[in-house]
Amino acid sequence: MPFLDRVFTKPALHRPAGPGWSGAVLPPDFVPVALDERLGPLDPAALTAMAEGPERILLVAPAEAVLHPDIANVVRRALAERPDAAIFYGDEILIGAGDALTTFCKPAFNRALLESTDYIGFPLILRASALKAIDLTVGWRREGAWYELVLQAAAAGLAVARIPRTLQACAGPRREAPIAARRKVLVKSMDRLQADVALLPGRVPASLRTQRRFADHPDVTLIVSGKHREMDQALGLARILEAIRRGRWPADRLEVLVADGADVAPGRGDPIRLREVPLADRSSSARLNGLWRAAETDFIVFLDDDLEPGTPDWLDALVNYAADRSVGVVGARTIDRAGRVVQAGLVGDPEQGLCALWRGQPASAPTYGDWALLPRDCAMVGGGILATRRAVLDAANGFDPGFSGLLAEADLCLRTGLLGYRTVYTPFAEFVRPAPDDVPVPGSEIARFVRRWRDVLYDDPGSNPQLRVETGDLKPFASATRWVEDLRNSKPA
Repeated sequence: MPFLDRVFTKPALHRPAGPGWSGAVLPPDFVPVALDERLGPLDPAALTAMAEGPERILLVAPAEAVLHPDIANVVRRALAERPDAAIFYGDEILIGAGDALTTFCKPAFNRALLESTDYIGFPLILRASALKAIDLTVGWRREGAWYELVLQAAAAGLAVARIPRTLQACAGPRREAPIAARRKVLVKSMDRLQADVALLPGRVPASLRTQRRFADHPDVTLIVSGKHREMDQALGLARILEAIRRGRWPADRLEVLVADGADVAPGRGDPIRLREVPLADRSSSARLNGLWRAAETDFIVFLDDDLEPGTPDWLDALVNYAADRSVGVVGARTIDRAGRVVQAGLVGDPEQGLCALWRGQPASAPTYGDWALLPRDCAMVGGGILATRRAVLDAANGFDPGFSGLLAEADLCLRTGLLGYRTVYTPFAEFVRPAPDDVPVPGSEIARFVRRWRDVLYDDPGSNPQLRVETGDLKPFASATRWVEDLRNSKPA
């Protein structure tokens, strides 16, 4: 007997009944919304009526889904813990051939990832009263309606929160808004914001890339940080200047700042402006602080001198997110000459402070959720390439001189997060690091970093409590699928 047929025989389970799964076990204030194959219905009139009546909780999931047996209590706890949140979403289990289980664990609300792919999907849980803040009169596209509702809620300032529990299981492909519907929804969203944004194909099938079109490219300061011997610094800076000349960003809108003593100068007639900044303190973070304080532009990009831009539009990709006033820091993807991942975003490690995901793995190898190839909000980025704005650095008072290298970069991201800014990783800015940058980090710095950020390191919002780091990749804990395994192994009623 197929697994779904078997578990649907259990009377205590929320199961299909007529047009959708039964709400008989749900509390009376829970309103079940069972979705058909086109992810409908979304009835604006019914939602408006519910928004005006007594508080109701909408539980939205595919009609064929098996729901967690204790989903009502799980949702109740989430509602109590996050009274500010209007919309919740949970993790999913996909049931494949031979009843193989694949867990789809989701990060906390992640705007960059949501603009690229419908990672939220289902189930959705909504407080009906929150619908008052959403324009329900718009022309909803059936297959993208719930995706649009989540985007509208976030744009209206409503909190969207994750429940880090697997709340539904479905057979077959994952149910999400198709790319054509998402494209139309995003076009409407950008039109409302009056943003000139191109929607381009992403690096993963059915994903999108949002890229600002600059009618007049803004001025950018590129801070090249020398970390190596004097001769290598000169060679690295020369490579970066050549990459700027080959790139798409107008060279006359760039100024390159280096610490005094750099033995490189642009050629005659070269539009690139190169300025040396005298520095008294040349320690890692103090050097960077001295350089950015000498910058005269709003946009500032930090780049290690041994990194080589691997894409011609690397600066467009970085400034695309840095120009968003909700974003504080932007990081990039780095690989080595052998085509192995060096940096694709960071996650917290309560013992070592940080873990660089997928480090050393082939850049073409699959990663959890394709996260290495999708733009996403992260708690931390780093690895020698950061983009930001002068106002963000002023507000955070720059880098903490008590940290160096990767810890200094991660600490800046976390401190700007406390100020309300997002940190974004973009795979569309890719760099090549010729040699591993395995500079030992003093144990005293690691201990101080862990003490300062212990809570974030234990519950990184860019990851998921149901995921663990194993050999540099993310893997779900066995407990993520336990309730489905228990149903599968139990005897039919």
